[in-house]
Amino acid sequence: MSIPTTEKELRRWLAKRLRIASLEEPVWKMLRNEGYVRDAVDHPHEEALGDLVERARILRRFRSHGRSLRAPRRPVPLAPEKLVTHGEWQRAKVFSAQIARLVTGRRDVRELRARVFPQGLLSISQARDLLRSCAARYFPLGFFRQHGIPLVEHRTSFFDSDRPPDIGAPSWSETTRLLIEWPGGNHTEPLTWEVHLAETAPATPRLAILGTFFGVLPGSVFDEMRTPSTEIAEHYDWSEADATWFILTGKWPLFRPVLVRPTGGWQHDHTHLRLRFEVEPWASSRSVLNVFRHMQRLVLGARGRPLSAQNLELFDFVSERVMQSGGSVSWGTLRDEWNRSARGVAYLDRRRLARDFKRTGQKLMFPPVNWPSAGKAEVEQKKSASGVRRLAAKRTQTKGRPPSTRGKKRLRPRP
Repeated sequence: MSIPTTEKELRRWLAKRLRIASLEEPVWKMLRNEGYVRDAVDHPHEEALGDLVERARILRRFRSHGRSLRAPRRPVPLAPEKLVTHGEWQRAKVFSAQIARLVTGRRDVRELRARVFPQGLLSISQARDLLRSCAARYFPLGFFRQHGIPLVEHRTSFFDSDRPPDIGAPSWSETTRLLIEWPGGNHTEPLTWEVHLAETAPATPRLAILGTFFGVLPGSVFDEMRTPSTEIAEHYDWSEADATWFILTGKWPLFRPVLVRPTGGWQHDHTHLRLRFEVEPWASSRSVLNVFRHMQRLVLGARGRPLSAQNLELFDFVSERVMQSGGSVSWGTLRDEWNRSARGVAYLDRRRLARDFKRTGQKLMFPPVNWPSAGKAEVEQKKSASGVRRLAAKRTQTKGRPPSTRGKKRLRPRP
């Protein structure tokens, strides 16, 4: 069939593309209301017809399941172990656990834990409180023992004579004090300009962990942990933050078979988000492809169709002419020059050319991308795990029972 030019021809063309006898009236009505039919009739190029076919398939799929005709939900994040083979996930877990055992057996780690945390490893909440403590960044371990300050259960705040106590950064002056409070006591320590200058000096080591970024003064509690953390990170391919967190809590990082990291971001003049993959050499190509496809659906949703070559040529041509003319060229002139260039389908209406240019520019320079949060992924992971457990329990309960005949016609024996 030739390119459709009317709605009647377009409906027959669409039914043929969907391999059905005729298109349902509710689906066609929805396509008209959403503007897909008008775009395909007014300018029947590859992208408009492709969008029409894709939207029609989605609407028919929702209608066949008895759902209302509305936009489908974005795919939910899957648990990481669902995207790779069981053997690969098991290998990554066992390897990561063995690396953690090797780190635990290091002499410097055992001595540091015995000296700084004689009561044992910290809980998650205790480690977070310690990371928020400014005293652990400024003072050595002997300072806490001298004044009877517990290293874990204390709270710090700054104050001076000009303003009330504040947990945030102080406005440094000669009267700046650090208030350390813990259950059963408190202590006030004066802070000098030398402490402030040492903390903000470029040569001072920095530690970034759990969204906290701070300087580590020489001789402080965190400085004692920084040396083994740096050596662990270099030797075992951990980050310094992971090594510090392991020393505090004993929680080790997992070497995933396929790790995805986003790069780029959203700017005022463009959006560019890239997916950087770190793949173990023993991971299968099928697992890598599964992870890529799933992340692509999460980032792009149902809007992952490629731009047509016609519209890309148009956008490049118009952008170059606008740049050369300083923005003073009209759409009518651009239409005439485009038609003479013979780089694509000619335009009769300058408004159609402007519309295609703006749509392509929006999709090319500001693509609608999303990045799922870790919290949502964890929730979906728990939901999927609970669903699997319920299904397994149901199968166990019904195992051995005869198949149900509910809703089926019973066959009478012949006389």
